[in-house]
Amino acid sequence: NGYNLTIGFGTTINFTDSACIIVNGGSFICGDVAQPTHDRNIIFKGVTGNNWSGLSFNNCNLVNINSAQFQNVKGDAVNTNYAVKMINCNTVNINNCTFTNADPQKSGAIEANFSGAGSGETNFYIAGNTFNMNSSDKTIVSVIANAECSVPVMIDNNIFTSTSNSATAMYLSFVSGIEIGGNAIVGYNKGIEMHHSNIDVIGNSITSTTGNNSAKGIDAGDLSAVNLTSTGTLRTGGLNIFDNAGENINNIYVNDSYFYLDKGKNVFGVISNSNSYHLKGYFPGDTVGNPI
Repeated sequence: NGYNLTIGFGTTINFTDSACIIVNGGSFICGDVAQPTHDRNIIFKGVTGNNWSGLSFNNCNLVNINSAQFQNVKGDAVNTNYAVKMINCNTVNINNCTFTNADPQKSGAIEANFSGAGSGETNFYIAGNTFNMNSSDKTIVSVIANAECSVPVMIDNNIFTSTSNSATAMYLSFVSGIEIGGNAIVGYNKGIEMHHSNIDVIGNSITSTTGNNSAKGIDAGDLSAVNLTSTGTLRTGGLNIFDNAGENINNIYVNDSYFYLDKGKNVFGVISNSNSYHLKGYFPGDTVGNPI
């Protein structure tokens, strides 16, 4: 408790069934964030035939994870078990890692919860990772705060792939500011789900294939605001591609929330005559009788 743990490049840690690492306080440094394109040669995995329970961090000042592979993480049929779980960690940098769901397990990748009980400024950065989630139907990256401690995040240049047609790539609650940018999200039922959040969305590609029915590229609720355009001369949002090929698709859906599109240069695609919409839902105050 309260100690610092460092794991260097070239390390492999094998876990027995349901084993995990729990860090309470202090800092955790895995790899070197100053080498963002290093070979991904730090490996966390279950011993052959075993599924382990992931890394857990509670009230840590720093969680830096770079150039790691997460394999064979145990899934849960009802709840979601994540490869990396964090509670009230001030500074989080996870970059250049690979998260692979081992079918038939149903696991997530990253979960961060903030209750307002922590101390210090919060910085949350997830970039350059690959999420190969196969048939997992869970939420892959989840960031949840509350009204007392709205959290700024950057989730940039990641690759999310899924074959389940029912998973959610990102779930954000009480997230405010910074951006979701340059991500490729393929095969998810929901690309980005937002609640009580306000964030710039720029340069992402959110696509799904035939058979992924009722998918939503962005699903925003509870007075969220999705910025898909620019502010003045500075481009902060826009240039996104939404191309979803199932039935009853909504590229952007809002419920008691806003989106901003003007001159954002976003591209939208759906199948004709498929009861699908580029834009659908209700702005605040228009939940009865006045849909978009």
